[in-house]
Amino acid sequence: MRTGRAVTTICRQLNNNIIEIFGNSESGKSYLSDLIADRYEYVLFLDSVMKKTGESKHYIAQTNNLKDVEEVLSDIDLLIIDDFCQLSGDPKKNIYLLQEWIYNYKKLSIILINQIRANFNKQSVEAYKPYANYVLERYTDHRFMTSVENDEYVVTQIK
Repeated sequence: MRTGRAVTTICRQLNNNIIEIFGNSESGKSYLSDLIADRYEYVLFLDSVMKKTGESKHYIAQTNNLKDVEEVLSDIDLLIIDDFCQLSGDPKKNIYLLQEWIYNYKKLSIILINQIRANFNKQSVEAYKPYANYVLERYTDHRFMTSVENDEYVVTQIK
């Protein structure tokens, strides 16, 4: 689906859920999350790669530790984590903490931005997989993959 339709689809599914957006570098993940964020009033970007610069109408926390933003979650509608693989700690413990937040803060929704990495598992036929794929395919509510085709961003719902 094209970007506009993808934004609408993802926003409909962001009802106190965890959604992952993954893809290769420069495939539109951050661009898509910015478009989604513009539809919400209280948005916090957790910038774990410390790349978000410039003006923003949303809040930005440059940290790789989830605990650093916990105290403000009761006031946030949407938490966007860019990039999930840069968070400190174990991915499974991080996703469990995010699920706990979803349970405790009923107006909160979470978007995880994730990179595709080389897959070194000899038993798998896929050459590339998202970071912590084994955890995120089980514990996220919805997953979307971004790519670029004919100079346009394309978004595919995986789960």
